Amino acid sequence: FPDEILELRPELLKDGRICPSEPFWLEFIERKTDEFFTDFPGFAGMVSSAGSTEGKASRAQGKCGCALCARTSLEEWYHGIITALHAATARHGKRLAVRDFAYKPADHAPLIRAVARAPAEVAFCVKATPHDFYLTFPHNPAIRPMARPLWVEYDTMGQFHGWGLFPGLVLDDIAHRLGHAAANGAEGVSFRVEWERINDFWSLDTLNEVNLIAGAALAAGDGADAQAACQGWLAAHGHPPRAAAPLARVLLRAAAILRAALYLDGFVMADNSMYPRSLQRAWWGMEVRDALHTWQPERAHAMRLPRRRVNALIAAKTAARDDMAALAAELRAGEAEFGAALHARLVAIFDRFEIYVAGFALCAEVCVRARWADPAWADDAPAPADGVAFAETIDRL
Repeated sequence: FPDEILELRPELLKDGRICPSEPFWLEFIERKTDEFFTDFPGFAGMVSSAGSTEGKASRAQGKCGCALCARTSLEEWYHGIITALHAATARHGKRLAVRDFAYKPADHAPLIRAVARAPAEVAFCVKATPHDFYLTFPHNPAIRPMARPLWVEYDTMGQFHGWGLFPGLVLDDIAHRLGHAAANGAEGVSFRVEWERINDFWSLDTLNEVNLIAGAALAAGDGADAQAACQGWLAAHGHPPRAAAPLARVLLRAAAILRAALYLDGFVMADNSMYPRSLQRAWWGMEVRDALHTWQPERAHAMRLPRRRVNALIAAKTAARDDMAALAAELRAGEAEFGAALHARLVAIFDRFEIYVAGFALCAEVCVRARWADPAWADDAPAPADGVAFAETIDRL
């Protein structure tokens, strides 16, 4: 919303915070949506993330502590927004879909209940995994049979597996997620191709376009395999068809390495596929913002760090580093399989990829050794030699 709204409606600010529960917002949302479809009648409908914490007046942020917020449940707040959106879209004969986006189960369950109260024609657009597109997370619990259209959403750009700058064909995950969704009554899928934080860049600029090709084939019921998806990409970009099998092999290996490099035993160590900015940021991401154990409670104690666990976590990262070094070396020697132009592109990507994965191995080792040195988390204390190894790892990083 434009900031002028707060000047026109000063009652929306309470103790310096925006109150999301004031009824004005429902009027504003309905009028704004009505105006949009009046101005742009060619649109078929809209998808709205009612549960997102990223809106300036999102109740999911939990910042306003006024009496009105205290007596308005989160479910009622979601229901009010959905009702306002539906009033405007229905008036214009347009389609409304509510997009599932919630960081925690405590925010997720009220959204699911609010959607259940909406008119039956309102679709529910559900991310394949809860919270965000994390490869290691379980299926989204919102994917289940329901008395309304169910769509599933999948990210092909790779916000949490390399952004396409470091590509990987996650065909096994796409097939796994779409199969689960179809078995639970999903009738459609949308593929995300970009991230709003990065302008003028999307999966179609990268080798991760192969994920979109594979996903589209699976969604259409045609089935897909890695080689066929790569064949489609090669044909679209003028590369020799003989490269399909080796390219599929490379991208499948790369996807497995990305999963091992960017996640710490399934926990989201990477910060939107970037190195963590600090020790605190890394652990906050794994344990608070992107906490796997909020969706899999049985993993709550997985970050305890006896020596054997420290060694296993570091060994997994070292293996990913070595696998990527081997893959990059193989690519440098493989021009005949790919043709000169594609080979040059792959070598440039995977030379950087090798550094990227090696950096994650060092980040992970620093994070784990630092946590191990804290008696609150370690089940057995590190020895003096471990302190020396820690210092050496920091120097390498």
